[in-house]
Amino acid sequence: MMFRWTLFLLLCSIATHLQSQQLITGIVKDASNQQPISGASVFVNNTSIGTVTNSEGAFALTVNYQQFDLVVSSIGFENAVIKITTTNVAMPQQVLLKPKPKELEAVTVAAFEKDGWNKWGRLFTELFIGVMPEASSVTIMNSDKIKFRYKKKEKLLEAIAFEPIIIKNNYLGYTLQYDLVTFEYTFSNKSLLVAGYPLFIPMEGNEAKQRKWERHRKEAYEGSTMHFMRSIYRNKLAQDGFQIRVLQRFENTERTRVALRTQSLYNNNDWVEQSTQKGTQAYDSAKYYTDILKQPKVNSVLSQQPITPDSIAYAIDSTTLGVFFNHYIEVRYNKKETTTYAQLEGHEPYPFRRSNITLVKPDELVVLSSGMHFEGTNLLRDGYWAYSEKIAYMLPFDYWPKP
Repeated sequence: MMFRWTLFLLLCSIATHLQSQQLITGIVKDASNQQPISGASVFVNNTSIGTVTNSEGAFALTVNYQQFDLVVSSIGFENAVIKITTTNVAMPQQVLLKPKPKELEAVTVAAFEKDGWNKWGRLFTELFIGVMPEASSVTIMNSDKIKFRYKKKEKLLEAIAFEPIIIKNNYLGYTLQYDLVTFEYTFSNKSLLVAGYPLFIPMEGNEAKQRKWERHRKEAYEGSTMHFMRSIYRNKLAQDGFQIRVLQRFENTERTRVALRTQSLYNNNDWVEQSTQKGTQAYDSAKYYTDILKQPKVNSVLSQQPITPDSIAYAIDSTTLGVFFNHYIEVRYNKKETTTYAQLEGHEPYPFRRSNITLVKPDELVVLSSGMHFEGTNLLRDGYWAYSEKIAYMLPFDYWPKP
């Protein structure tokens, strides 16, 4: 099986790695009657920093950031996402949650497939959790809350969860509370769009387990998108084991022409007629067409020499980095491919891991020191990262490997 999943991963929060601590306080209320909501989840998106509201709906969080998305959720209510910046970080937050219309939810549920998990659960797990061996240590605890809808015309699979997905990652030592916003898989081009708000809750364990989890976390971190973004932010790609090269991709115009030609012949029943009348000439044409159709749809040209980070990255201000390029970039990390990935690709493991990235729209990525980047749906990834950047390997953005 050739591994050609393409991954759009939306990182919905913005965070800057700062040393100064900040106390965030606030109260969560029902927007319909102004009554406090107790037990609501309040967390900094994509981190392990979170709490729940008390009986009066109040909360307090100590954070190391001055820019981030504060996510507030409670069953039966729509999520609220508050943009925290330097202008409002010290202000008490009053969060009003809107109740979910029960009638609308009932209609929405009816529109999804009955017994959807039995039909789509395995594919969802492979796309969302991953297919690496470590994924066997990851369990979705409430899969019954995940519903599916398949749009036949678009060849599009959608998944929705009306409450947070609870995921036990025994490989990395986290329990995830994942508020799924978008899950769309397009079968025609094998592209995946996942958007959501995860909270990481570290698992408790003895000293041996903690050492094992820390080792696994470091292994997952090395060569990851988070590692790459932090390295490019600090202009340390080479020191951290990364290389980047320009990858030009061009349409194979002859293959496109032949594909259209053969389709036209078959549609008009001209293929059999020409074969009967022209004998050897038709045979030669058929062989030529067959050979051309075996070629890839896209031809690629890779630059021989690596390029420097400053050819695609630049300072926006004292805390943010801009990244922009109008072609594909091949990212190499100096670590051998896993056997599982190589088998999926149909080759022996390469001595380095290769991923390709491009920007879907001509908009820059804004990268912060924690590795967090936004305009996340603008970043298209394939290759090794499409395999590895799954829940089984996902780390919170407040994770930093121990020296």
